[in-house]
Amino acid sequence: MAQESILLTRPADRQRFAELEQVIERGLGTFVDVGRALLEIQARRLYLGAGHRTFADYVAKRWDLSASHAYRQIEASKVVDILSPIGEIPLPSNEAQARELTPLVNDPEAVRAVWSEAVQDGHGRVTARAIKAHVAARRPLPARAVKGAHPDVAGDAPTVCPSCGHSWTG
Repeated sequence: MAQESILLTRPADRQRFAELEQVIERGLGTFVDVGRALLEIQARRLYLGAGHRTFADYVAKRWDLSASHAYRQIEASKVVDILSPIGEIPLPSNEAQARELTPLVNDPEAVRAVWSEAVQDGHGRVTARAIKAHVAARRPLPARAVKGAHPDVAGDAPTVCPSCGHSWTG
């Protein structure tokens, strides 16, 4: 499906697009603001008004980012938004920490629980590796994916991708 080019004819859209681009330009030090700005540009398709046919084209040509990196920034900002109401527990201080929680982004309670566990276990010093271990513990591999497991143990249980959560049988 071809996307038609739109112009930023409304002053409010031009102004907002400029503001969002300034956030990104200032931003790669603050991944949350960058992710939020990229999400809004992508969701509102503001990149079309700047002459880009796709979001991937926009981030590649304007910011020299791969689309996958831009989407990682977006997902990391969603994680921080989920964690923001926690209160006393510190938020992730970098994108690598937040990125490890993104497989759980569709389960906000799991995101909060895993982050809290990682902060408590690390006594305030949280690494991406520690978070990854907590996420893996919450999302164990199916029996057939476990090395040495007997094939009959798995039965008809679905296989679940540890990265994205997609499941299948067979």
